[in-house]
Amino acid sequence: APGEVALLPADAALPHLPAATLKEGEVLRFLQGQAAGAAPGLPGALARVYGGSGRFLGIARHDPAGNLQPVRIFNHLGATST
Repeated sequence: APGEVALLPADAALPHLPAATLKEGEVLRFLQGQAAGAAPGLPGALARVYGGSGRFLGIARHDPAGNLQPVRIFNHLGATST
């Protein structure tokens, strides 16, 4: 409609980061700021993190054990986010 501004999903600005998807049981841990789910990646490298439903959860850093340690968590982004 005229005058409306379309907003891009939050993760649209992060295509350069690899994506990691958490299993359903790990999502709550991640959203509470706890390390969750092992994922391939170099220690210290950043990744976009998604839940099993494809919902963007935030940005994480790979720790030395291979887990994803939350750096920024995005809660309640609405239905239009990925």
